[in-house]
Amino acid sequence: DVYNVVGGPIVDGVLKGINGTILAYGQTGSGKTHSLGILTRVSSESGIIPRSFSHVFGAIAQAARNTPAGMPATQYTVTMSMLQLYLDTVQDMLAPSPGQMAPGQKVEPTAGPHAADSSMLSHGGAGRAGTPSPAGFGGDAASVASGGGGSRYMGSGGIPNLRESRSGYDAGAGPVNLNVREDPARGFYVEGLSEYAVRSFPEACSLLNWGLENRVLGATQMNATSSRSHTVVILRVETRAPVSLPPAATSSVHAGSGAAGFITRRSQLMLCDLAGSERVRRTSSRGARLEEARAINASLHTLGQVIAALSVVSTASSAQAARVHVPWRDSKLTRLLYGNLGGNSNTFLLATVGPGAKNVSESLSTLLFASRCMRVAAAPVASQGSASFNGAEYAELCSRLQGRLSSIEATHAVEIAGMSARYEGALRELSAQLDAA
Repeated sequence: DVYNVVGGPIVDGVLKGINGTILAYGQTGSGKTHSLGILTRVSSESGIIPRSFSHVFGAIAQAARNTPAGMPATQYTVTMSMLQLYLDTVQDMLAPSPGQMAPGQKVEPTAGPHAADSSMLSHGGAGRAGTPSPAGFGGDAASVASGGGGSRYMGSGGIPNLRESRSGYDAGAGPVNLNVREDPARGFYVEGLSEYAVRSFPEACSLLNWGLENRVLGATQMNATSSRSHTVVILRVETRAPVSLPPAATSSVHAGSGAAGFITRRSQLMLCDLAGSERVRRTSSRGARLEEARAINASLHTLGQVIAALSVVSTASSAQAARVHVPWRDSKLTRLLYGNLGGNSNTFLLATVGPGAKNVSESLSTLLFASRCMRVAAAPVASQGSASFNGAEYAELCSRLQGRLSSIEATHAVEIAGMSARYEGALRELSAQLDAA
């Protein structure tokens, strides 16, 4: 029931090209991580994150089954990234350490029109060379091209995008402190964050479990398995929907079969497990735990300031809203969430509270935060998509249209020449009359 209210509508939007975000917020030990389903290793569809994975891949499989025989199917590419914000440092949770096996097929960011897209890194989505793609995935079989540092796989359009290390694992240590950069086109993004292609629910869970092994947990007097970092799981979905030309514009060979091209849409699902706010006098934190608590509370305080400012912007006039300062840059957490809060994203906040009377103060603070979030206005829109056409059929269409134009010109050439001569004669007569007057 919780997923049907929280996750289902968000994931449905992502599959239609609309960005989605789910945030879990509340005091430490109130059930955020449990509700998201990542308290322990994931082995079933329990919790919002595993159910979201199942929802995505179930919808893809259903779309493949619903495609009529002989008609082109919509193609999907799904990739996953995972990071944690610990002591104000951004850490890649899917980066292998020396000697570790790589968790899957890594997607290489590439230069090109999609590289500046904030919702999706550029990749073609083909599978391993020589391996048939599962129904609904990838599209054309990948072809292999040699390249430095391992085999490089060529996706659609010849863009090198999938890499597999020759040795089976990355030689260097995983990035520890990644930078959050700002770009006019992309907004805020994490530089060097790894991204892996996933094709099924088990693959997604395997990657998730890999990342959870790198999560920082610690025991406090309020929570024996307290998350000491903000954990963010990002699932990116690229949809390539076939576009058929009108029957009148296609030849008898292609009419009713195949696709003249594709409309590509990109969206992302961000699932964020925010570390719980703590009152140090209740947790009795000391040493490293105290430093962690300070970093957590500082980032959550900035998040609260951002939400408060956005709630004012949403209810104020245009002139008043222009004078409101939203402190996005004051914290790496708020920079990571830029665009997901009050921007182009369907966002749902899961606010958790402790049931005991001793938690009244923290519960009121959480509910106040949730109340402010409800006043933040968002205007999510579906990705407009980019069109690409099949080269052979597109060339044939251009040739046919050019032929029709030439035929029309030849058929009416005599008539057009006669009309032109009559109009020119009439113009000469009018000019002569004007000169005589």
